[in-house]
Amino acid sequence: MALPQQPCFYPDELQSPVAARKSTPDGGTARRLDPIPIVRLRYWDGAQMIAPQMIPNHSLSHLFCQVDLFRLPPLNYTSPPHMGFTYYAHQGQIDQHGNKVFVLLHTQHPQNFSRDIVHQVNNHLVLESSEESTLLYGPHTVQAHEHPETRAVLFVFPHLGVTQTGQFIMRYRVYDRRLQAMLGQCFGSPFNVFQGQAFPGFENPTPLTMSLASLNIPGVRASGRRTSQLGGERMDVATPTRIDAIDDSFLGRKLRVAGQILAYDPHDGIALLRSGAGADGDAVLLDVATCVSSWPAGNREWLGEHLATVMAIGYLEKRDDLRLPTLPRHVAAPRVAEGLVLQVLLVAPSVGLDLRLWNAGVDALSALTMGAEQE
Repeated sequence: MALPQQPCFYPDELQSPVAARKSTPDGGTARRLDPIPIVRLRYWDGAQMIAPQMIPNHSLSHLFCQVDLFRLPPLNYTSPPHMGFTYYAHQGQIDQHGNKVFVLLHTQHPQNFSRDIVHQVNNHLVLESSEESTLLYGPHTVQAHEHPETRAVLFVFPHLGVTQTGQFIMRYRVYDRRLQAMLGQCFGSPFNVFQGQAFPGFENPTPLTMSLASLNIPGVRASGRRTSQLGGERMDVATPTRIDAIDDSFLGRKLRVAGQILAYDPHDGIALLRSGAGADGDAVLLDVATCVSSWPAGNREWLGEHLATVMAIGYLEKRDDLRLPTLPRHVAAPRVAEGLVLQVLLVAPSVGLDLRLWNAGVDALSALTMGAEQE
């Protein structure tokens, strides 16, 4: 994470949505993003990150966060290298709901758009003029909340949906109502909105969502197994699991894990996911060969980042052909369950995810589940 040189407010997407089913416009059905988007606000004082509450004469009651939506090229779209950069432009068309229709175009001269570019995802230019927030369903603005344990300042969007299918990215802008000024902004991670039965289904609440339920934020649920139905069959829901708890008893189960990518072998397609920072600890092997090869470059950025924090979903298998990826220099070998590997279906970058909070949330979810089973 590149930190600014001058003191400033620093928002970041703490929990990133991965998927959603298309919401119905014009007062129809709202189908929220999953997991729910959560933005954290911190203050960089020039030496360290601190909570905004520590700033004199500062009140959380004046803070709010506004979200904007931008479209990205479809998942299956591959832009030829000689075509340069992609971008969306409005060429005058309006759809039946009054929304602008944007067309995907190419340019070899991005400098022509320098005043309009607000973000870039690989070779795609995100232009201010291509903003499509009219496709958002639900409140675009939320108030700040303080986490009672960590004192983190959070903005939670539990009712947000999108009324068209495709791949999107959101921009979050934090304002101080009293100062009538924007304090900072950030972009989140790409996510996909599906039509009907193409939607892969909801997962159980994440540990972070579980921990936030105690704040009594409307729409944030701590319990309830949320499954979708395709053809009348129940979806196989991934269980949030601590890496240090993985053993043979989880074989064949669909798990959701989070950690840092410690090493990756592109030849075998095997990554090593560590439970968190530290000289030792536990890790699990991820077989990402199938999903990585089928994804566009925008979904593979985490492979090139040192100690990238990611969330992975897949089935736990046992194999005898596994080899550990080569570890970076000066990195101690973590403890790895012998012969176990997670056959990954999905990897999502989770920049800013607090792994200690994740593990605490998993423990709370496990305790809740055990208590429900004993009743």
